[in-house]
Amino acid sequence: MMKKYLLAPGPTPVPPEILLAMARPIVHHRSADFEPVVASVKEDLKWLFQTSQDVMMIASSGTGGMEGAVSNFLSPGDHAIAINGGKFGERWTKLCRSYGIQTEEIKVEWGHAVKAEQVAQLLKKDPSIKAVFVQASESSTGVAH
Repeated sequence: MMKKYLLAPGPTPVPPEILLAMARPIVHHRSADFEPVVASVKEDLKWLFQTSQDVMMIASSGTGGMEGAVSNFLSPGDHAIAINGGKFGERWTKLCRSYGIQTEEIKVEWGHAVKAEQVAQLLKKDPSIKAVFVQASESSTGVAH
């Protein structure tokens, strides 16, 4: 069988050993058998992020995680900055504004990263800003902020 490569952010090819593991009976996510799985994953995430603090797992798409951040950390009328340098950056702005957040948008040319000085300048200008929304990697352009 010819090996195929998918050169996009996803979905990615699944190795055969993973496909075999997926053929096993599933453990129901509300059963007692699933609790050690969640506990193990949380501990591994703590190691991955090098933290002793609690980690939070979100069962949603990336956009769901973004929406959860906006809706849980800010209230309507709060001020925030959104970095817009691609599709996910556009999404930060739309999400903030849909929740009534007063949003200063830093538009960055697609394919370029935001400069720290741009963010610092806005933060200095408006001390009421409570959050800066930016994704580490803008997958629509391949830029790391």
